[in-house]
Amino acid sequence: MPVERIAFVCDETGALSAHFGQAPQVIVVTVEDGRPVARDTRDKVHSPPHDHDHDHDAHAHRNDDPDCCRNVGRGGRGGRNRKFDAMRDCQVMVVRGIGKRALGHAREYGLRVYAVPQKTVDEALLAYLDGTLAHDPRRVHA
Repeated sequence: MPVERIAFVCDETGALSAHFGQAPQVIVVTVEDGRPVARDTRDKVHSPPHDHDHDHDAHAHRNDDPDCCRNVGRGGRGGRNRKFDAMRDCQVMVVRGIGKRALGHAREYGLRVYAVPQKTVDEALLAYLDGTLAHDPRRVHA
């Protein structure tokens, strides 16, 4: 019985978000043997501001500081990249729009990412389950 968890990045109304970084929640659907068996809504945690100046999304972390951006640019799921905490048990992430850098971080985190035109979780889920959900690179922001 293969189990897969799909994280749908959503705005406050529950619609798929066009801006990953601004989305407040994630709806996680658990799929078993090709059928949805559970759905839960999780708060998407935003990283707190640091007391030093750098851009997490630009991988401009300080290599001399082992606590700075521990997970950013290093792959794996063991660090402090809190933007993906709500998706730690997921294999797939679906969103309407995402920045290039955030897309790279998501992939480093081990997620298969789909930036899609669908507006609702149900529309995107049905397309995923029938194998027609496709990543649209035009939905990746510079």
